[in-house]
Amino acid sequence: YMWFNHWKKTDYSVKMQDTKIGVSVTRAMKYQGIFNKYDAIKLLTKKLNGVNESTKGVLQCDEWQRQILHIWATDQYIEK
Repeated sequence: YMWFNHWKKTDYSVKMQDTKIGVSVTRAMKYQGIFNKYDAIKLLTKKLNGVNESTKGVLQCDEWQRQILHIWATDQYIEK
């Protein structure tokens, strides 16, 4: 892939039923302490802004029609 250096990047793209989808991946965790609602809001705000920015900055040859944010949760309580 080629990209502009100053833009946020999407991790990878897939094609499903003739639709190109950009996929951004992040991990919901906290190194020391309990991951809480405020951590979740901060993470989602940061990552969703990055998703929007990467969509604006993608080169036309790599453009996707949809983008998803895949979140890995390190602990079961975070999933809820």
